[in-house]
Amino acid sequence: MAGSRKNPEEPQYVALIGDVVLSRRLAARQRAALQQRLRGCLDAFNAQHADGIAARLLTTLGDEFQGLFRPSPAGCRAAVALMRGLTLELAPTRMRFALGAGPLTTALLPEALGMDGPCFHRAREGLVRLKAEDLSCILKHRGTPLETLWTLLATDVIRQAQRWTEPQRRTIALLYAHGGSDAGPTQKDAARRLRISESAVSQRLHAANWRFHRTAMATLETTLATLVDPKASPV
Repeated sequence: MAGSRKNPEEPQYVALIGDVVLSRRLAARQRAALQQRLRGCLDAFNAQHADGIAARLLTTLGDEFQGLFRPSPAGCRAAVALMRGLTLELAPTRMRFALGAGPLTTALLPEALGMDGPCFHRAREGLVRLKAEDLSCILKHRGTPLETLWTLLATDVIRQAQRWTEPQRRTIALLYAHGGSDAGPTQKDAARRLRISESAVSQRLHAANWRFHRTAMATLETTLATLVDPKASPV
């Protein structure tokens, strides 16, 4: 029908729905503490990445949360940063993330609740598939092969991060806090803060396959931005 034809000029927001894997197996006190940590992470993220967030992230069903990101490179950077940040901050708890790109059919609201549109429908469909196929991350937009490649790369890089040791996570979290570089003053600063040698930092990064992780995360950002807005410049 002509009335149902999609307008290619509609903003392609990125809705993200995430949840905690196997959270119901935790004891009640542990689950409550985890939920509190998750809410704290989301509050901090909302403040730190306001330029990329269209509607603030919030928890919706206890261990589930959602947010809406702007159809821009900044929004795509924020979406990938959220996945990376929660994977590090909530480890060893495993997370999964479903992203849906598309327009809204309702007004944009301050918080990611009470809105509707293809972006949210696709994210919700993606969450169902995540659970059925044991993926860590999925992107649904228009059904292109590039989305499948994005999904596979995102799942691989998140699972790699979930296997890091606590010292590796602490080191990489510091590098991201100082711009995500593994060379020069940033690595020296990490060594100073961790009170270990630069050689020990280098060994941790090598064992964590940090160079692949960093490159993969940057690729996820640029590819998502291109899917959301083909005219977007590299992130």
